[in-house]
Amino acid sequence: MKSREVRIRGIQVNTLAKRKKSYTVRWVVGTEPKSRTFGTRALADNFRSDLMQAVNRGEAFDTDTGLPGSMVPPQESVTWLAFVRRYVDMKWPGAAAKSRESMTDALAAVTGLLIQDLPGRPDAALLRRALREYELPPAARQLDQPTEVIAALRWLGKASRPLPSLAEASVIRPALDALGLRMDGRPAAATTTRRRAYGRLGER
Repeated sequence: MKSREVRIRGIQVNTLAKRKKSYTVRWVVGTEPKSRTFGTRALADNFRSDLMQAVNRGEAFDTDTGLPGSMVPPQESVTWLAFVRRYVDMKWPGAAAKSRESMTDALAAVTGLLIQDLPGRPDAALLRRALREYELPPAARQLDQPTEVIAALRWLGKASRPLPSLAEASVIRPALDALGLRMDGRPAAATTTRRRAYGRLGER
């Protein structure tokens, strides 16, 4: 759904103890609050400026992504990992703590499988840890990362599949099956499977 009813707010400075400052741009599309967090003020200013210019041009904004068409990369260049980051950024501000936990758990379970077969693949447990603790939670992206986490996320950024390839059953099926499995490959508890598949992750 598209809307030209867009309100751009100021930049919020986040200063948590023992963490680097981060800067959150907040805006509203229709009735949907949106936010995007950046590691520097300059990046936040540039992003907010792009939003303002799109509003001034009269562009319609997507109520799901919160972005105008001019700020959305062509679909073929968007990877699953990039899409997941945007999804989490959109959902995080309004999600309760348990919903955030379910969201990162489910996305970490499938993201490590929606990848291309590139050399140097990290251990599955490391990939999941890197996603859950450093990549998916917006504020955690500003934390200092262990060397092995940096290498794992760099590899994942290259190996993450482009969105169009997810239309292939052979690609998506293993990821869907992973929602019902534990890290050791054994079946997860029924409550875990239901939470991953039908919990807050599926909200729109």
